[in-house]
Amino acid sequence: MKKISLYLMASLCACSAIVSCGDKDKKDSLIDYPYSTLTPEKQKEKLSDDAIEFLQALEGLQTNDAFKVLLAFAGSSNNGAAVMPEDESSLRANVVNVLLANYYGVWTFNLQTGEWTKTAATDRAEYNFYTEDGAPAQIVVKATASNLYYPVETGDPDVSLNYQLPKAISVKLYSNKKEVGSIAAETELTSLTSIPKLSKLSFSLGDYSFSASLKKANPNVLTAALKSGKKSLISLNCELTADLDQALEEDSEVIPEKVNITYTLLDKLAFVGTSDITKAMTEIAAINEKAEKQELTAEQALAATNKVYADNVKVALVSLTDKTKIASLKVLSYYTELGSLDTKFWLVFNDQTEVEAAVYFSEGFDQVTAALNALMASFIPQTEETE
Repeated sequence: MKKISLYLMASLCACSAIVSCGDKDKKDSLIDYPYSTLTPEKQKEKLSDDAIEFLQALEGLQTNDAFKVLLAFAGSSNNGAAVMPEDESSLRANVVNVLLANYYGVWTFNLQTGEWTKTAATDRAEYNFYTEDGAPAQIVVKATASNLYYPVETGDPDVSLNYQLPKAISVKLYSNKKEVGSIAAETELTSLTSIPKLSKLSFSLGDYSFSASLKKANPNVLTAALKSGKKSLISLNCELTADLDQALEEDSEVIPEKVNITYTLLDKLAFVGTSDITKAMTEIAAINEKAEKQELTAEQALAATNKVYADNVKVALVSLTDKTKIASLKVLSYYTELGSLDTKFWLVFNDQTEVEAAVYFSEGFDQVTAALNALMASFIPQTEETE
């Protein structure tokens, strides 16, 4: 039965990876929305339409100059060699500190040879190349250095290799000598054994913008937002009670105490939830103890554990447009035919119909799949077929 708690943790972490949380009163009110009267199949049609609308909102990336610059740089032959520090060959020394300045220089990509050539620069890393449609492109990277160095194993016990860490990074994207996008990151980095109190990331690619931040506090707060112009595509806001510094310790894992979650898509759909993990683990430990003392049968212990899930994990998919609950998420552990434990997620609809989430989302979304494949194909350079 001890494995049940591991399944619970894995389930909660999976939810936390794709959702976020916001104001508690708002979150509770969303969870308490009345069920929609639509059938599961009708809900699937609405979900499919919303997913297609989201994918269509991303189609502007096909003609986005900043995105073209990033794709061209990613596809440039040997671009990996261009961004490596120049002096890494000096491993003959016992201690090598790779400074941010080691990355500085002006690189130019040669279309004929497929190689980069470099000239010196003391304040930036600059890359000059061409987009797929032949437009001259440029990426300029500048960084503010910290006084911290991250050690990296070299395979040689007599050699220590340390990389200087940045406090801030600024990236400018140019097409035809015109700035078309930017990327910025900054962090309050003070120690290698402590997560920064505040970290921020943002980018602007033409009409598309993204911002994210992580604030270490009690609780920790993660926020993110993706927009196309003024239109919200995705919003993310997460509260997590946990000791994040444990993530930096070797062979350690971060187990959150409480998680409150809300994720919105197009301001139409929201995936919301709340969980008290500490309370759940305490209750599961008590159940396991009773099971080991044979005070509970395996079936009774399993039923009690599933009740812990129901009491401590509240998750729902809601329609912000209709202000109704599409479905609740039910976490259920069970014994397989081989006697091992497994966990599944079930969607519970208005008529108490229960459908396995993996099954529900794997069928009936052919148009979404087609739209996604078409979108991805549009970003891949077309080549002539050869026999």
